[in-house]
Amino acid sequence: MRIGTKISLILVLNCFCAGLVSQVTSDSKKFISADFSDNDVELLKNDVVNNTLRIVNNSKDSIGFTVDFTNPPGWKILAAEGRQYKLSAHDSLFIPVRLLPKTKSKGNAHFVINAFLISEEGIQLTDAYFFIHFKKIIDWDLNVGPTQKFYFLNNQKSIAFDLSVLNLGNESGEISLSAGNEMHNLVLTDTNDRIITKKKFDMVLKPSADSTLHFKITYTDVFQRNQKKVDPESFVPNHLADEKKYVLFTEIRQSSTGTSKLFKKGKRIDFIRLANVKSVNPYGGSYIPLTMESDVSNILGNQPVLNLMFRGKIDLENKSYIQYYSQSEFDSYYLSQNALNNTNFNIGYFNPKGSVTVGNVGGFGTTGNGLGVSGNYVLSPMNTIGAFVSGTPLGSIAQNGISFGLSDNLNLFKTLSLNLQYSHSDEIAEKITLNYFAFIASIRFSKTQSLMLRYSNTLEQGNSTIYPAGSRASLNYRGSFLKNKLQERASTNYYNTSTSYTTNLNTNVSNNVAYLLNKAYSLSLQSNYNVSSVSYSPTMAVMNTEFNEQVNNQLNLNHSLGGGKRISYNIFYTYSDINGLQGIAKGAGIDFNNFDPGNGLRFGNSLKAGLDQYLSLQNNQEYFTFQFSSYLMYKTFTLRGSYLYGPQGLGDTSFFSGTLNYPQSVNLYASHQYQFRNPRFVLQTNMNYSLENQYYDQEFGITPEIFYAANNGWHFKAYVNFNFSSNNYESVVQNQINEITGETTTPTPSYSANVDIGIGIRKDFNIPIPKKWSKKKYTDVTFIAFYDVNGNHKLDKDELFIENVVVRLGSDEVLSDEKGISMLKNVQAGRYSLNIFSLVDLKGWFTQSTDSIDITPETTTIYIPYVKGVKIYGNLILERTKFASDIEKAPDLSGIKITAADGAIYTTQTGNDGAFVLFVPNGKYILSMDESILGRRYSLAKNNIEITLTDGMESLYNSFYIIEKRRTESIKKFTQDGKEKK
Repeated sequence: MRIGTKISLILVLNCFCAGLVSQVTSDSKKFISADFSDNDVELLKNDVVNNTLRIVNNSKDSIGFTVDFTNPPGWKILAAEGRQYKLSAHDSLFIPVRLLPKTKSKGNAHFVINAFLISEEGIQLTDAYFFIHFKKIIDWDLNVGPTQKFYFLNNQKSIAFDLSVLNLGNESGEISLSAGNEMHNLVLTDTNDRIITKKKFDMVLKPSADSTLHFKITYTDVFQRNQKKVDPESFVPNHLADEKKYVLFTEIRQSSTGTSKLFKKGKRIDFIRLANVKSVNPYGGSYIPLTMESDVSNILGNQPVLNLMFRGKIDLENKSYIQYYSQSEFDSYYLSQNALNNTNFNIGYFNPKGSVTVGNVGGFGTTGNGLGVSGNYVLSPMNTIGAFVSGTPLGSIAQNGISFGLSDNLNLFKTLSLNLQYSHSDEIAEKITLNYFAFIASIRFSKTQSLMLRYSNTLEQGNSTIYPAGSRASLNYRGSFLKNKLQERASTNYYNTSTSYTTNLNTNVSNNVAYLLNKAYSLSLQSNYNVSSVSYSPTMAVMNTEFNEQVNNQLNLNHSLGGGKRISYNIFYTYSDINGLQGIAKGAGIDFNNFDPGNGLRFGNSLKAGLDQYLSLQNNQEYFTFQFSSYLMYKTFTLRGSYLYGPQGLGDTSFFSGTLNYPQSVNLYASHQYQFRNPRFVLQTNMNYSLENQYYDQEFGITPEIFYAANNGWHFKAYVNFNFSSNNYESVVQNQINEITGETTTPTPSYSANVDIGIGIRKDFNIPIPKKWSKKKYTDVTFIAFYDVNGNHKLDKDELFIENVVVRLGSDEVLSDEKGISMLKNVQAGRYSLNIFSLVDLKGWFTQSTDSIDITPETTTIYIPYVKGVKIYGNLILERTKFASDIEKAPDLSGIKITAADGAIYTTQTGNDGAFVLFVPNGKYILSMDESILGRRYSLAKNNIEITLTDGMESLYNSFYIIEKRRTESIKKFTQDGKEKK
């Protein structure tokens, strides 16, 4: 018999037997059934899994059987496998089943445990099963030690701190810990003072394991020149005596395998360098802040232009403020009305209940801008009303008319927002009247779904050449699905407007969809459809119409490489119809970007290539197009460049003339900022160059600009802009004419050069308000910290000063110098919170200052006495049982925490003999011992003891009594032959 025939016969027999067994099993289930009490059991630890197998005999006869179990490799079944069971008719049997996992499972694992009932004849009667699943827990803790807020001592340059990571999950995990980029004048180093440039650390920790990284932050008085660009318009050179505050952000991250979930936890670390003297207010009174900026351009040119701007903001109580602004432009040799026409100004008052603005205000609709008043008022959290009235710009009162409008904003049910607007305008010059209506509705269906609908209509009486009348409508949708993996943004816009010369119709539909594949990859599709037509009649006799239709589609695959690197691949397809010229553009591109904040480096490249095809032309050829652009930003350098080949857009048909080159162009840009050794000077230079090959247009420009910041807050700048350009436009045109006429005229290329010189001034003013006009009073307050040895709360000649004491008055802080002195200047009279603490351990000396203080105009000096605290000392006394087996062994009573708490917490630890000492200021305390270390064997006679420490007390003794719990004692007596006596 051939091998194939044998195999076929064996398969037939197996199928027959399997069917027979299946039939027997199915029939037997009618007579006996089995199931587990728990269908799904979660395995939290490596403990025993408990379940119960219930078996019911549904038949009229007794049934004998054994139970066989299947379990994962390495797991042990703690049940009596192979035991013979006999179950009477209509009886039930409950068998406890216990499983011992050999090793802990990893990940979100699931297991199936099967139980099979086998008859005495070896036939399967029935089966039962249940699931065991192991839930993966990802949780980490990040702590900063010894605190999250660090203060520099006087003349201190470095502060050591720790970052500790603890794995709170149930399996080993890989974690990334990163520290943000330090600020100017701060350098992150290790404990050996080696500068850390890579601020990302990867580590693997087992469950309940932790790891600690040790760092130092070093402050340098030297300005780190040319490491990072500064704002040259408003930069202030470092004042080493001024208060400095810095923030360092740290973060740990771990991704969950197989999902896009990312575990993140961060901590903020504050580093504060306080001054010994601080001005709370620049002046000893109320003032009006005002910033002036003035720029003069085109000096030595045909007509210099002066731009002058003033702005400021006054913060008031209850989150209110006043804001003001004005801008003027002078561009004439003589005084004219243009100076008023070119002036805009407004002043507004704002608070949570509403606002009002006077000056150049904007309305809504097609008109409304001009001199007037606007404002709004909050009637309730659900309703805000607004209104405006405006006239014409300053200096043109007789030319235009007046506008006014009303609005009502309703917030309903936290899901629906309605905004209704109406405005009316009378334009005298145009002899028209405009009425504007608008309706805006925003609907939030859920946390991830929202819709916005807008409709407006402008009705016109008259025939305006400037203001368009007609209607506009838009619909916008935003939504996310699949736990924010899928996001969609869709919008539709339509408008139909017209003036006496033009009619505009436009419809636009766009949709952006993005899907997050995993933590590294995402897909996005951008689609847009736009159709528009413009009809115009320059002479009002003949109407011309321009038509434009375009469809754009681009598909992107985005890949995050980590470490600030990102790459994106895309393909695109565009169809357009521009006044009958139909075309298709298609192609692909790739973008790469890299950002490394650690060394101030950012660069990227973009490449796109494709084919343009003009369907309306007879040759119907496909033309190559290519785009390449690149940029590099490093510290104070910026470089950008691009190269374009071919038509950039299907509307570019200039090369079809046959006399022009196939279009190409190059654009280059460079910028550099140089910071001098004298930090008050900054030089910024910008250069640009461009070239295109059809008319050989070239342009080169360079602008060096110097900035200077004076000690008194004045900022000055001066620049020279040189621009050179050339082109062969006339030569190209003349060559076209020569080909037609046969002439031989050869025109020369045209050149032009221009020099622009400008200067600028900026200054922040604080205009004092005369004291007789202001009710607010101010004073200078000096704080003196000292050791009050005799406890009289007065500074005596022989008492020493205390350095590095922080005084926090309200929100302002200062640090005492070596003479114990700190000062706050120009403090407004009033009641302030007061917090005083030392940055160094004073070994039991405490201040008894209050938590608030009244500052009056007469307050000049506040003494801060530190008194010796009361000594609390004692012992831990252990009482042992008589028959303790280790009665002669001395127990270890060291390292046990003792706490005295009165809101503030003071702690110490016991020594080897159980003795403890701590110093606290006077007050009422709860004195307690950490009972958690006693376990089940010992108990504390009394804990949480209330004590009161008053003036005159120098010490207080208190002990804690630890009692060993009594044991049950069994005494037996025996005879000489070893038998127990009854």
